[in-house]
Amino acid sequence: ALKWLPVRRPDLILLNSALPDMDGFEVCKRIQENADWADIPIIFFSAKYDPDVLVRALESGGVDYLAEPFHKSELLSRVRTHLMLKAARDHLRQLAREKEDLLGMISHYLQNRLSGMTMSAQLLLERSMGAGDPKLRLIAENIRSASSQMNVFIKSLLANAAADRGFKLNLEPVDFSDATARSLRQYEEAAR
Repeated sequence: ALKWLPVRRPDLILLNSALPDMDGFEVCKRIQENADWADIPIIFFSAKYDPDVLVRALESGGVDYLAEPFHKSELLSRVRTHLMLKAARDHLRQLAREKEDLLGMISHYLQNRLSGMTMSAQLLLERSMGAGDPKLRLIAENIRSASSQMNVFIKSLLANAAADRGFKLNLEPVDFSDATARSLRQYEEAAR
């Protein structure tokens, strides 16, 4: 079985716990150790029901256990169930990959645009200071602040996605009074 797996990867494995050269538990462990095969569901069966064999089967990586004699309909039902579960897991993995790809593309696009907006807002802010119009300066400040906050949001979104993949986050304390003051300044003109 171990020699055959690299040639043709099955969707599910029915494995007897008692085998002549190596028991089924060791076969299961070796299958589980290989990343290419680890997600193949393995259903154990044995000559009679034995709780110790059941526990060893599940602990070695099996997903289910049947004792002989078993009914054909029970076996087929369990095989169908585990194949559906595997298909659902595979589909979820594919969706997660697609989500990450899309998130990466959108974030890259938005970061480029927001950087341009932030620079333009900074230029507008500098020019508005010479114009002597406080409302124009406040609007430019709001644009710069909002684009900077959106950039921070995107970086946070990317950091959260990275954390989901197992990357380490560096947590920092946040001064809520400062954040509140920034929000008040940003929306003050609109509130008036």
